[in-house]
Amino acid sequence: MEEMRLKYCMEQDRWEAHTDGFHPVPMHCGEQFHIKVGDEYLPCRLELGKDWYIMFSDTRFFLDQKTSYPIYLF
Repeated sequence: MEEMRLKYCMEQDRWEAHTDGFHPVPMHCGEQFHIKVGDEYLPCRLELGKDWYIMFSDTRFFLDQKTSYPIYLF
């Protein structure tokens, strides 16, 4: 697996997975991936309510549209 960056695209109003030299991969509700928290990658799921967030087990983490996050896709 290759590390990618989760970045928000305002034009498409969605999150995208980016890697060097490739077109971004659009992300959708229910998409599962691993996100880096500290030194570890934790499994999570992308969701949309009033705002975009990810779910870790039973915990919501709201994403900041100005921040990119290191991820691995399944």
